Amino acid sequence: MNYSIKLSALLLLGVLSCTNHSNPSNAQVNKVRDITPPKVLMVNSKEHYFSNLKTKDIFKISLIGDSVYSGKILLEVFNHGNKRLFADTFPAFDLLGDLDDSTFSLKHKEDSIKMRMKDFFAEDNFVQPAVTDADSAFWDDNTDMKELEEIKKDTSAIGFVYSHGYEGTYYIGYLKRAKKVVTYLSHD
Repeated sequence: MNYSIKLSALLLLGVLSCTNHSNPSNAQVNKVRDITPPKVLMVNSKEHYFSNLKTKDIFKISLIGDSVYSGKILLEVFNHGNKRLFADTFPAFDLLGDLDDSTFSLKHKEDSIKMRMKDFFAEDNFVQPAVTDADSAFWDDNTDMKELEEIKKDTSAIGFVYSHGYEGTYYIGYLKRAKKVVTYLSHD
């Protein structure tokens, strides 16, 4: 009998301690409610073969923030099962490249960003084969030669080329062996 009283007391203490931790104060609840998700100002997406030649992946670019010029770009690639394969973020003004000049009005810059977003998934940004001998001009110290060679050997591999920043160009492809998207070439 003494044992069951002690066990009951321990169980009651355990329940009470869990109750205190799982019942946050109003201040904690209000902090959670005060977090507002960022505004999505613009989205563009395209279905294209990439990780699998039988089903298309979804390429999506989103402009997030309070304004077009000061916002952030989120580039994502999802497979046909909606698993995110790739993500990259950068400032929206990076889409301007060399147009980020003080002589242009803010409206002109914002219109240019919107236009670049609309054209981001132009068909000629998808390349097959993903790597050619001409691409060797872009190899640098940051290039993972093993990944590059693996993608180059796979003549069915599709690459996606996108630009941001003054002269930044990035080549991404799907490594079938590793089941992941890699940046196989980049240059600034």
